[in-house]
Amino acid sequence: MLSSWQKEDRIRYVEVRLQDPEIRECEDPKTPSRVDHQIWLLRERGNSWKDIADRHYPKHMKLSARKSAAVRARGRVERYYTNAVLTPDSREALECLLSGVKIVFVHN
Repeated sequence: MLSSWQKEDRIRYVEVRLQDPEIRECEDPKTPSRVDHQIWLLRERGNSWKDIADRHYPKHMKLSARKSAAVRARGRVERYYTNAVLTPDSREALECLLSGVKIVFVHN
């Protein structure tokens, strides 16, 4: 789903998703957490893997392990939204949500 959108739209969508209180730490390893979404946003905005790893993972871990964890976190977000199937109701809600986001950005 996200891969076919323009970069700005992908970023806005994930920013809006981060405001959703239902995104939290989840026990399902396939479902991206709030931190996974934050990592995805940082990478989309051009931050290096080292900067992301330093920000989100403890320093006692090797740098290569921190980078690897960050890459996996970003991958969870990509896979989650790529495999997401929108029902007619969710598609309509998504279009409404995104149209509202676009209007806010257009009128600023």
